[in-house]
Amino acid sequence: MRAAAKVGGKRVTEADATTHYRVVLDKLPCWAHLSDQQYQQMIRKLCYDIREQAERERAHSGKSLVGIKRLLRLSPHHRPNGVEKSPAPPIHCRDRSLRCWFIEAYKGFVQAYRAAYARLHRIATSGEFPHGGVPPTTAYGAQRG
Repeated sequence: MRAAAKVGGKRVTEADATTHYRVVLDKLPCWAHLSDQQYQQMIRKLCYDIREQAERERAHSGKSLVGIKRLLRLSPHHRPNGVEKSPAPPIHCRDRSLRCWFIEAYKGFVQAYRAAYARLHRIATSGEFPHGGVPPTTAYGAQRG
């Protein structure tokens, strides 16, 4: 336990400032039918598989883990000098065929939207717009088709 500190003239220990909560976790719905022992085995296997995959990725990339000693030396308020940023993908999906389908469907939507907006703009600027009304402006890319 850590050393006691004085707060307002009183000695306060870590135990004085610690609250323990009991957290009860339900089984994952996909494994709710398993017995407790089977469920524990599945969770252990899942954790083992994640660890093995991470080890393979580290071996491939050459990166290493931050050790306990180094981790304890770090400040929890430390901010890195720079953060690698890359554009977000159009969709988060692991299945390549679904990702391609979504991107093509989205391109079709964008084309239909631009065509509809171009038609609306032609009507609005053809003189059929009511007197005193303000016709819509041309959206970026509506004329590019």
